[in-house]
Amino acid sequence: MTEIRFPEDLDGFNDPWIVFSTQRPQYSRTGSTADIKINDAPPGPPFPGGRRSAPAGSVSLYFPTGHTINDALGYDSQEEGIAGAVINKFLSSGGGSQEITREDIGDIATGSGIRALSALPGGAVFSRNRGRVANPREFMLFKAPSIREFSFSFTFIPQSEKEAESLPDIIRFFRRAAYPEETPTEYIFPNTFNISYRGAGGGRIIKIPEVACTSINVTYNPNSISFFRDNGMPVQTTLELSFTELKPISRQLIDQGF
Repeated sequence: MTEIRFPEDLDGFNDPWIVFSTQRPQYSRTGSTADIKINDAPPGPPFPGGRRSAPAGSVSLYFPTGHTINDALGYDSQEEGIAGAVINKFLSSGGGSQEITREDIGDIATGSGIRALSALPGGAVFSRNRGRVANPREFMLFKAPSIREFSFSFTFIPQSEKEAESLPDIIRFFRRAAYPEETPTEYIFPNTFNISYRGAGGGRIIKIPEVACTSINVTYNPNSISFFRDNGMPVQTTLELSFTELKPISRQLIDQGF
């Protein structure tokens, strides 16, 4: 399959655009196009003026509205408690300048006893009569960066026969790469995607690492029941795509534009 563009007059100079290409899963942390081979296919045909467009076997689409990048970091709530506070005192002093005292041990015993009584059936009565509850000394502990999801929504309203004929190939490109091959006993991993931005301003947009396609939704004629008379193609087609990165990123990749 050669490179497919939509719209047909996508020129790669005036507006940003997106290139979707596929590869065998590599769990690459960078998703660098320099490391990606698509069946050793040569670059696609140049745009007017000689600029290379995208690898053969790829889909180039207009930049959609409302493109959002959501970062999420995982934290867990932990309870330090009295014992943790005493251990923290010991560690923060270098393990020597502030020794654990009898008073510290007494605080641990008292705090543990209060929490144990409060946890018993009817323990709330104990806390109510005292007018106090144990201080759990909560804090947030970093866990890991979260694996992110990326969504794209494209609306295709073909303005020519060529654009109308390209839509089945665009949809097939994503569906074929997203599904696994099947053997009598196994599924072979589906291809993963490299998503890159080209054209005006493309280099300033947050880059996306290697991703897997997790959802494809196609809607034909969402606002109309008419079809083209010439070839039976829908007047309007909506393509919604969801991707999930294979690995979470780190600060080093943020410095590289991801």
